[in-house]
Amino acid sequence: MAGGAANWARAFIGGGFIVGTGYMLLKFATPSEQELYNSLSPDLKRKVDEQRHAQANKEQVQHMKTLQEKLAQQQDSATVNWAK
Repeated sequence: MAGGAANWARAFIGGGFIVGTGYMLLKFATPSEQELYNSLSPDLKRKVDEQRHAQANKEQVQHMKTLQEKLAQQQDSATVNWAK
C-alpha cells in the first residue's frame, strides 16, 4: 500500500478546502438581517415592523404575568416571623 498516508493527507486537505469554500460562500453571500430589511419594499417593511411590535408586546405581557405569578406565590408563602 504505497502512498497510504499521502492519500489520507490529500483527502483531508481536499475536504477541508471544500468545507472552507462552502463556509466562505455562505458567509459572504448571505445578507445580514439589516441588509435584508433595507431591501424590502415599504409595504413589507411596515408589515415587518407591525409583527415585531406585536411580538414585543406579547413578550412584555407574558413577562408581566410571570412576575405577577411569582409575586403572588411569594405573598402566599410569606410568614411574619415577629407575629409568632
